[in-house]
Amino acid sequence: MIAHMVAFRWRDGTTSADIASIDAAIGSLPARIPGIVAYGHGPDLGMRDGNDDYGVIAVLDCPDVADYLDHEAHLQVAADVVGQHVADRHSIQFTINDDHPLAAARRLTAGTGDHPSERTTA
Repeated sequence: MIAHMVAFRWRDGTTSADIASIDAAIGSLPARIPGIVAYGHGPDLGMRDGNDDYGVIAVLDCPDVADYLDHEAHLQVAADVVGQHVADRHSIQFTINDDHPLAAARRLTAGTGDHPSERTTA
């Protein structure tokens, strides 16, 4: 599995309404993109000076992060909702082993039809 993490710093003038729209759009992605095992996102808690403003972590059960990053839903949210507010962006991808706690969702839902990689579209 692959973990993809991204952190954003917003442009001056980004409002709380903008952030609410961004949060909703980013939150819609797990239901729209197959292969997402675990997903978290939200504004920085303000616990450290210098942090970015918003973060996303996606744990992916796919051989290539491009399956997520180049998915039409991700591209649409990035272009139409998030991109206009981004002043700075940092990202990293790394391997998550099957025994890592972030892989627990995969183990708990495997074979139930509830795991994103087992969903079928009509």
